[in-house]
Amino acid sequence: MALDQNDVYNFVGFSILFSAWMVFFLFFSSRLIGFLISFLLNHLVFHRNVLIDIKGIHFAVLRGCISVGEIKISTPNMNFRAVNGYLSIAWWRQWDRDCTTMIL
Repeated sequence: MALDQNDVYNFVGFSILFSAWMVFFLFFSSRLIGFLISFLLNHLVFHRNVLIDIKGIHFAVLRGCISVGEIKISTPNMNFRAVNGYLSIAWWRQWDRDCTTMIL
């Protein structure tokens, strides 16, 4: 049974769209989420006194980790910058200071 030409075009188009979506998701979605979180914090929570800039944030639920690319917090009295930080969360067992036990 031969494939219809429209089916081939649909498959090629879907493959291209899927590949573009995966590239976006893997490489750029953390920056978009970071931008949205920093925009919401700057305009809804902290109005003029505090400036928050989040470059990238990634939520790894199964690992229990929130990874942050870069956070900048600026106030009139203080500047704070964290690069390549992460917050680890432990559930179903006791928290251990050695993070190697948390990675499954």
